[in-house]
Amino acid sequence: MKQIYTKEWVSKTLKETGHLPQRKIEQHPDLPSHSTIRRLFKTTSMANVWKELSIPFTPQPSYTKEEVSKALKKTGYLTSRKIAQHPDLPSHSTIRRLFKTTSMANVWNELDIPVRYAKEEVSKALKKIGWLSQKDINQHSTLPSYVTVLNLFKTTKINNVWKELDIDIFGI
Repeated sequence: MKQIYTKEWVSKTLKETGHLPQRKIEQHPDLPSHSTIRRLFKTTSMANVWKELSIPFTPQPSYTKEEVSKALKKTGYLTSRKIAQHPDLPSHSTIRRLFKTTSMANVWNELDIPVRYAKEEVSKALKKIGWLSQKDINQHSTLPSYVTVLNLFKTTKINNVWKELDIDIFGI
């Protein structure tokens, strides 16, 4: 079932939890993804969300592109979910920022690291499972991350994926 979040409900929950780094937001069972939170607050930065809610926060430690490149070459391909769980890596959004790109696929290409998901196998899995929210995709144990799904289908909108796979998003 699709969860509808309101800015008021998310604000209340965030005030109860206090500042959470991106990976903790993604792992929190009651919160939507950080992308959904930013959309609700009409901002591109979680820092603006914390400021608006008057929640003190400390920026995360900084990473260099060289450090992250070395770590990624050591680990090989990781889904965004695995990146979020990895203790020695920053978030995938920080990695994309370091590589000056909006796509992890570009990061993997630059580092000559092959991506391990085929569109056909992901399509088959999604058809079997049916409609999922962004957070559900990210938490699903057998699927790549939401961003990887979008990249495989060469789109920025999940509704295009559901349309291509003929999955009814309104029959939830």
